[in-house]
Formats: sequence, C-alpha cells, structure tokens
Amino acid sequence: MSSLRRSLLAATLLAPLALWGCLPVSNPTDPEPEPEEQTQPADGSNLFAGKWKREDNGATFEVEDDGSTVTGKLVEGTYVWPDGEEKGEEIFSKYEFELARKGDKLEGQATFVFKGEQDALKSKWVVTRSGTTLKAKVEEISFDDAGKESGRKQVEKTFAFEAAQ
Repeated sequence: MSSLRRSLLAATLLAPLALWGCLPVSNPTDPEPEPEEQTQPADGSNLFAGKWKREDNGATFEVEDDGSTVTGKLVEGTYVWPDGEEKGEEIFSKYEFELARKGDKLEGQATFVFKGEQDALKSKWVVTRSGTTLKAKVEEISFDDAGKESGRKQVEKTFAFEAAQ
C-alpha cells in the first residue's frame, strides 16, 4: 500500500476520534443546575389570589398571588378552639401567612398575634388546591391553662376558594 493511501486511510479512521475530542464533556464534579422556581401558568389555572374561607369556622383571608409568593391576611372570622368550642369573637390582632410555590403545593408559615399580646407565634402551612377547594395542613398550637404553649400537631383544614376578579 502506498504511503499516500495509508495516510488517507489513517486520516479517515482517526477523523471521528479527533472530532469526538472536540465535543463538550460534562465534568462529574460540576454541580447540577438548580431547578427554576415555579411560577404561575400563563393560563392562570394555578392562581391563588382571592378569598379563602375556612369551612369549619368561616374565617376569611384576603389573598394575593404574585406568581411565586402567596400572601394572605385574616379579614373576618371567629376562632373555634381545638375542643370545638366557638368563642364568637375575633381573638387575633394579626393573622397573616406567606407561602412559596414548591411544585404543586404552597409551603410557608402563618404569623399571628392574639389580642392583648405582644409576641407573634408562627405556624407551618402546606396548601394544595383542587378546583375551588384548598386543603391546608397547618401546625396547630396547644396552650396550657396558664396560656403557655404546650404542644404542636399537624391538622388538615379545608378552605373554599373564591378567585379574585
């Protein structure tokens, strides 16, 4: 075989290897890109802005949704104690929540202050939506007879959702 043929054959066989060496290679030590924060769909199907009314006691929250954070503020309602006793009075001077989108749910916390008290309490919330029904897993706080916090547990609350106009 002539040296010209050998050179052409070698070039033909080695060209793919040379090109392969030019391809980008991922380094296994490179960090994985972080997933982008989920925002609302363009069709508005996942918006949470409007009124949320708790089914067990009628407590109503005005809620805003900027696409990544959902915030709400108690605007009316009374409180039903964990033992089911209706107090028939507003007992909070402040009750607000701030939730962030995490996949198909909202996660965050509520902050509330009892009337006549200075200290704010915080409670975890996780909310999912199915049509006009919201299911919230909220951290319920128990108090002893002296008014001191005595425990926390997760309970599920249902809200009727009325979209903002």
